[in-house]
Amino acid sequence: MNAVENYQTLYHQLADQLPGSNIAWVRAMREAALLRLEELGFPTRKQEAWKYTRLQALEKDTYYPAPIRQASISDEEWKKLPLASLDANKLLFVDGHFNRILSDIDSLPPGVLINELSSLFNRKTDRPPPMFQNTRQAPNVVHALNNAFVFDGATINILADVQLVKPIHLQYISTAEDKSASYTHNTIIMGPNSHAHVVESHVVLGEQSYTNNIQTHIQLGAGAQLEHHKLQLEGQAGIHLSVTQVEQDQASHYQNHLFAFGSQLMRNELKLNLNGEQASCLLNGLFLAQGKQHLDMQTQIDHRAPACTSRETYRGIADDNGHGVFDGKVKVHPDAQLSDAKVTSNNLLLSRGAEIDTKPQLEIFADDVKCSHGATIGQLDEDVLFYLRSRGIDEATSRNLMLFAFASQIIQQCPLEPLKKATHELLLKHLPGGDGLQALLK
Repeated sequence: MNAVENYQTLYHQLADQLPGSNIAWVRAMREAALLRLEELGFPTRKQEAWKYTRLQALEKDTYYPAPIRQASISDEEWKKLPLASLDANKLLFVDGHFNRILSDIDSLPPGVLINELSSLFNRKTDRPPPMFQNTRQAPNVVHALNNAFVFDGATINILADVQLVKPIHLQYISTAEDKSASYTHNTIIMGPNSHAHVVESHVVLGEQSYTNNIQTHIQLGAGAQLEHHKLQLEGQAGIHLSVTQVEQDQASHYQNHLFAFGSQLMRNELKLNLNGEQASCLLNGLFLAQGKQHLDMQTQIDHRAPACTSRETYRGIADDNGHGVFDGKVKVHPDAQLSDAKVTSNNLLLSRGAEIDTKPQLEIFADDVKCSHGATIGQLDEDVLFYLRSRGIDEATSRNLMLFAFASQIIQQCPLEPLKKATHELLLKHLPGGDGLQALLK
C-alpha cells in the first residue's frame, strides 16, 4: 500500500475511537477529508509550493494519533519548561490532548470564553461549526490529515470591546512514544474593538520521533487587535506542521511574532485575508536551522479591500547542513486600491553545507499601490568580525555577538516582554559558546 492508503486504513481502524465518532457531521467531516487526501496525495517537488520541502517521513512511516496521557507530565516537570512562569490564562495540551489539571482558565474575565475542542465533539448538533464546513476543499495533505484525525484544540471567543490584560498561553508538550501524531485545531474569534495576546509554545520531553499537526483559524472583527506569538522548540526528531488562517475585518490589526529553533522538519503556513478597509498586519519571524534541520516558512497576505497595510520581515540563520526556506507572497486584488505592503527576507549562511531558499513575491492587480519586496543571503561581515577581534574579543564570541545582533532585531519587535526575554535566553543557548556571550552582554 502507498502512504495515502496506509492513513486511510489507519482511520478505519480507529474510526470508532476518535472523538465525535457517534455524531453524524463529525464522521462525515472525517470521511470527506479522507477523500480529499486521496485526491491530493503527498506533495512532490513538481508542485511549486513544495519545491523545497518533502514529507518523506510521513510517507515512509504511518504516524498514529497519540493516546490520552493525562498523567504523563508532573507539575515539577512543567515548571522547568520555557515560559512556565508566564502570568497567563493557560491551556496545556499533552500530546495534543487538553490537560485540565495543569491548565488555568477558571478565572477568566467577563466576555472571554475558552473551551477545549474535544467538548464540541461530544455535543449532539446537526451542523458542523464554520471551521469544519469546507473539509472537502482542503488545499493540501497537511489540512486533510488534520481534518481526518483531529481530536482536540482550543476554542477562544473574545466579545466586543473586551481588553484582555493577561495573555492566553497555548502550551503544547510532546511526550508520546515513537511514530505518534498530535492533531489539533484552534479557533480564535474576536469581536469588534477587542484586544488580546495569544502565545503558543511547543516543546518536547524526550527524543522520540513524532508529528505535531496544528490548524488555527482566526476571525478579527472590526477594530479588533490580536498579538499572536509562537515559540517553536520541538525535538530534533520531531515534525512540526502548522497552518494559520486569519480573516480580518475593517481597521483590525494582527501581529504575528514567530521564533523557530527546534524540530527536524518544520513547515509553518500563515495565510491572511485583509477583507475590510484599513485592515493591517505585522509579521516578524526568526528561524535558526542547525545540524540537519529543515525549517520552511510560508506566508501569503491577500489585500482584498482598499487602504490596507502589511509589513513582513523574516530573518533566517543556517549552519552545519541546516536548510531554511522562506516563501512570502503578497497579492493585491483589483479592489484593493491604496494598498501599502512591504516584504523583507534577510538571511545568513554560516557553513558550506547550509542552504536558505528565499522567494518574496508581489502579485498586484491594482494601480494605486505602494508595494516593495527584497531579500538578502550572505555571510558574516569579515570587516566587522576583524574589528571585534582587534578589540580583544575571540573569534567564536565575535561571531556569536554578530549573530545575536542580527537576530535581536526581530526579537526586539516582540511587544510581550516576558517572551522577548525568554527568546533572547533561548537564542544564546542555541548559539555555540552562547554562555560566554551571555556573560559579555551582562
